[in-house]
Amino acid sequence: MSDQVLKERIVERPLTEKERSLLIWLVDNGNKEAKSLKHEIENISVYSVCGCGCASIDFAIDGNPVKSNSGMTVVSDFLYDSEKGNQMGCFLFTVDKHLAGIEVYSLGSNEIPDVLPLQQKLYPFKT
Repeated sequence: MSDQVLKERIVERPLTEKERSLLIWLVDNGNKEAKSLKHEIENISVYSVCGCGCASIDFAIDGNPVKSNSGMTVVSDFLYDSEKGNQMGCFLFTVDKHLAGIEVYSLGSNEIPDVLPLQQKLYPFKT
């Protein structure tokens, strides 16, 4: 793999029904901070998608991208199995106390999670 930094791809579009449904589920099943931000969902759109080809999305609220240099906070975190049987992760994160995006990633395989999971497929980390 090259040393090139993968840039986000700006798309500026409404959430799809699948994305909205997943977002609502992640908020409802997240921590207190996630639940306290449920009111933001009505004003959220997709600002950008990941440049690596995965299905991760970053949000805009009222058309303004949720960006910060201060890092992110994971507020809802789950696992799922891909169609190929590989374990994947999916989390909702905030930036500066605003819903900021949904990240999907692979655990232990080279498979790129190129579609967001259905909420019915999500399960918690085992403790």
